[in-house]
Amino acid sequence: MSEIEISDKEYEILSIIESIEGPVGSGIISQKISRDYDSFSEATIGRILRRLDKKGLTEKEPYRGRLLSEKGKVTLKEYRLDRRMKNEIDKFLDLTKVERRQELLDMLVARRAIEREVVRLVTEKISDAEFEKLREIIKRHHTDFEKGESYGQGDKNFHLMLAEIAGNSFLEASLKMIRNNEDYSPALEQMRTIVGSKIVWDHNQILKAIESGDPDRAEEAMVEHIENIINDIKVYWETDFE
Repeated sequence: MSEIEISDKEYEILSIIESIEGPVGSGIISQKISRDYDSFSEATIGRILRRLDKKGLTEKEPYRGRLLSEKGKVTLKEYRLDRRMKNEIDKFLDLTKVERRQELLDMLVARRAIEREVVRLVTEKISDAEFEKLREIIKRHHTDFEKGESYGQGDKNFHLMLAEIAGNSFLEASLKMIRNNEDYSPALEQMRTIVGSKIVWDHNQILKAIESGDPDRAEEAMVEHIENIINDIKVYWETDFE
């Protein structure tokens, strides 16, 4: 999610400034808005431009107009990425249907019940070699996250590796059935990215708890992780990202 929030009108004005070479005056912005967008007054345009200046997204050249600052270019790019990601989510999940939302939450509640038991078993029996495998998965996961690449596979690998180490075939099969639901996995990843959460941090906390050898602590870390996901989804549904 973009670090600087902008409104739809701010986005429209930034897009116009970006599309024109050289400084852009309010008159040109007004003309393009009346042609390409829902029209709003020059007074409103002036207020928005001053707001963009204050946010550091535009740079004013006296008597000539405005240019996008470097911060403005980055913010515009991130805003478009957020929009595109939301559109992708909507392809996987019809967020207007309450029953689909409840289905997703039910799935996460099931994961919470399964994975709290998984991580307790892991803490009691994990070998040094298995611990290093988990550490390597998190390391690759972190690299993908920092590059802005899809990190859903890293998340999936971490949880399925825990289930394998636990050695309970029923728990492992149940988790695989849930995690292999292709309708939900991409949507979950993108929802969490939009609301700004970092799955990698959660996984690090789980790994530290496992390393401590305390099953109660490990269970607590896993439950917190799943509840973070549930909370992120609720934040997404309650927030207007359009």
